[in-house]
Amino acid sequence: MLWRVRQFPLVVSACCAAAAVLPRATADSSPRYLATPVDGIELACGGAGAAPHFGRAIAADGRVLGDAYCNSVAYGSRPFVTPPGGAAVELQHGTLSYTQPAAFLGGTRYLAVADWCPPQTGTCTTALAIIEGSGAPLVLASSSTMSSVIEDANEYGWAVGWGGASSSGAFRVRPDGTLEALTVPGAWGLSAKAVHPSGTAVGNAYMSNQQRAVKWTADGSVSVLPSIESGTASAAHGIAIDGSVVGQCNGRAVWWFLPTGPSELLPVGSGSVATHLAGNPLAMGPLGISIFGTLQNGTRLFRATASGEWQQLSSALAEPVLLAVEVIAAPRVDLMLAVGHDTMYQPATLVWTLADGLRDLGRMVVNRPASATPLIAVNANASGLILANVGFNGQPHIVRRLTDGDVDGDALVGGADLARTLSAWGAVPAGTRGEADFDGNGMVDGADLAIVLVNWN
Repeated sequence: MLWRVRQFPLVVSACCAAAAVLPRATADSSPRYLATPVDGIELACGGAGAAPHFGRAIAADGRVLGDAYCNSVAYGSRPFVTPPGGAAVELQHGTLSYTQPAAFLGGTRYLAVADWCPPQTGTCTTALAIIEGSGAPLVLASSSTMSSVIEDANEYGWAVGWGGASSSGAFRVRPDGTLEALTVPGAWGLSAKAVHPSGTAVGNAYMSNQQRAVKWTADGSVSVLPSIESGTASAAHGIAIDGSVVGQCNGRAVWWFLPTGPSELLPVGSGSVATHLAGNPLAMGPLGISIFGTLQNGTRLFRATASGEWQQLSSALAEPVLLAVEVIAAPRVDLMLAVGHDTMYQPATLVWTLADGLRDLGRMVVNRPASATPLIAVNANASGLILANVGFNGQPHIVRRLTDGDVDGDALVGGADLARTLSAWGAVPAGTRGEADFDGNGMVDGADLAIVLVNWN
């Protein structure tokens, strides 16, 4: 190691001398992200070559769930799971075709939706099933008229959704693999939207031609959540670890901090809805909770806190007029992921962190693909890893935030990062975020080299 210490001053001197004659650009303070392809995905479609692959979910430990889309009656789509640092493993799906895994249920159990063509009848139906690494899938329900939508699931084994899997329209999957139809007496148009680690589920039902937010406990009891004004419409969208619920009442975002009634998060006329809640208000941590959702009728994002404060999330790097935007994940109090479409119907992925504010993720990826190729986020986990598909044909990537001095994404700053910094020396190509341009001034120069040395570990 002593030779490195002796050589660094010489390198710094030489590089800084070269940097002195290079023009400087305006610094870009945006963070850097690295997109790494998910390894080992080489599932072919009956010898016809590799198929497009789509990531569908990412687990707390970094495993990726997805499918190879073969788009044929014979092969449909083939589900896979990728262990952290390992190659993809195809999941056994029996006679299920077009099998799209959607959620981790803990261990080696995964929840999937599929087109099902049993050999006994030859008639295709849609199915909801539990698949594992080996063995035949467990088909929970099927329908010849309507597919099923999985809205939420957790690695405790619970999942909820709506569609043809349930006679009532809404369903819950229990950790033992039991499928349960969720009901509300006298109601119709039911949907289950979110589930707690304990199994408590929240969703919506139409009662007297009006949508109302409802809650189902794990023991099967059901209750209607109170509205701001008696008799007004409401909807539930998310449930937090403490059991509090977020949603909408009479056209504005609310938070049910049970057993109290709903608290208004945004003013009347904001056209808002709360969809995700991160944190635990009972823990009284330094960050408290973050409630995320949309306002201005789904064209802008907001964050609210338990203290009643709220702010529209905006940034100069994420200001195109959006026709529609939605929160897709909020795994932590300080991290939120959203996807929107601009006026040209092009998708954009937005990431918000407490440190960086709201940013356009695609513009911060140092090795991003061609500008015409969208990077569409799917999910994120509590470690800050983002699962995204690159291009409409699908190619799953893990996207991670890079720390200062780290170029290759291994969370260490060492010889490899130094070498890549020196090889990238000079101006950064226009329209890109340089992988070694740590200070964002459009140049890889002595200042960036100093950052590598300061963060060496």
